[in-house]
Amino acid sequence: MQDRRTMDGPASHLPPAATAHGSNAASTLEPEALLRAGRPQLALEAMARLPQTSVEASPTLLCMRGQAQLDLGHAGAAVDDFSAAERLAPDDHRAALGLAMALGESGRPDEAVAAARRAISLGNDGIIARYVLGRGLLDAGAQEEAQQTWASLLESHPTHGPTLESLSGLLWMRHGDVAAARQPLERAMQLAPGQPAIVIQLAQLLDSAGESTQAMQTLESALARMPGHPDLHAAAARVALPHDANRALDHARLAVQASRGRRSAVATYADALLAAGRVADAAEVAARLHQADPGDSHALALLSSTGRLLGDPGHYALVDYARRVSAEPIGVPDGWSDLTHYLDDLGRELAALHRWQAHPLDQSLLGGSQIALRPAQASGPALRAFPQTIDGPIRRHLARLAGIPDPTGRVATTGYRFSGMWSVRLRPGGHHRNHFHGQGWISSACYIQLPSGMDAPGGEGWLGFGQPGVPTSPALAHEYLVRPQPGLLVLFPSWMWHGTLPFRGEPKDSRLTIAFDLLPS
Repeated sequence: MQDRRTMDGPASHLPPAATAHGSNAASTLEPEALLRAGRPQLALEAMARLPQTSVEASPTLLCMRGQAQLDLGHAGAAVDDFSAAERLAPDDHRAALGLAMALGESGRPDEAVAAARRAISLGNDGIIARYVLGRGLLDAGAQEEAQQTWASLLESHPTHGPTLESLSGLLWMRHGDVAAARQPLERAMQLAPGQPAIVIQLAQLLDSAGESTQAMQTLESALARMPGHPDLHAAAARVALPHDANRALDHARLAVQASRGRRSAVATYADALLAAGRVADAAEVAARLHQADPGDSHALALLSSTGRLLGDPGHYALVDYARRVSAEPIGVPDGWSDLTHYLDDLGRELAALHRWQAHPLDQSLLGGSQIALRPAQASGPALRAFPQTIDGPIRRHLARLAGIPDPTGRVATTGYRFSGMWSVRLRPGGHHRNHFHGQGWISSACYIQLPSGMDAPGGEGWLGFGQPGVPTSPALAHEYLVRPQPGLLVLFPSWMWHGTLPFRGEPKDSRLTIAFDLLPS
């Protein structure tokens, strides 16, 4: 199972129409065409060839450059470009909307809400503006207003995919009520029975809520209406995988055929081969995926499992837990006398942010809540100081990795950048299913507050490595275990299978962590 961050929402693009304040219309043609074609880096290069005085004087070109920066993940640069465009053309709703999106991606939700409201007041009352407003409201903690905004949008556009996904996820995490969360999806399915993405969203909700049988029925009913659809077959394979390996294999094979060998479908097929006991075949498919892309976390996770099952002597060189996994205490940041007092303050700040009642959809955790973190924009001083506390352990870990061949093909460096940070609060009975992180290089777990009862060897709440998220025969146990301790930071390759053992406790007990992914800088 691949872990994905929740409630991030699909990226929204500005409408293609652009104002032409002060610009030569011909100069916009090439970068606009490149943006439409999904080539933001080339669009930036095309604008770099234009006279920069012309670009800086043109709201149209500034908006295009801002959109290209946003597509490339450079939210701060996008904020600068859209802000400059709005100063030049304060009546341009396109600049205001672009600024709202960039501010949202920069972790500045209150400003994003204000910019989205400006765009709407200037006449842009379309789907994108109202969706972006809802995202900003949610990120600002206004859950009820975000819910109302998205519900209102669905009244006029009931099949809009990003809003359906966001509202359904919001309803589920606010209340843990699958009946309420499925209502907008079922209404959309009635209005648009030929849209497989809506069916898949509903099946994902049902499966995450523990109703896998109904999720499977939903998908196979849709396949009767839309036979051979690759996405439906792939979703059915994922739902069936833990329960019926042969059924999963049938759907995965059909997904590969219908998609003409799409990489994600092939990876799901390899999972199904492993679950069905065809270990050598799974290893062969995983090896082909890894050869085509050494950075593919899914392929490496599969290779670690198939190598172990087949008795491959290279297995232990691949995983090499003793060197690839590190665990050491975080530092004490400026302003705190010791680690205990810092963790107490950090725990209080995080607890105030955890407002959800249910786990997110399509994630590894069960029995808890998860929130995205942006320390630089945090109101609490302890969370703002968190990056300082982990810098030393991260750099020491990366320095140790320099002496080990990296199976992803990346060159070890002490430079790094964050690729997402989040906090998880698990309740008694909660745990993380075994998974890997598909978008990271180095992943982590940092323990902030822990319940009692985690001292016994191999005990409750421990972090385990090596047990696959795919059922195998024979079943594989964790190969390497780490005992959580307050203030301990564990760093490990993102491609490694990892999960936690459930823990018992009183209802008030919780297991509070921060996690993040890193990429080389």
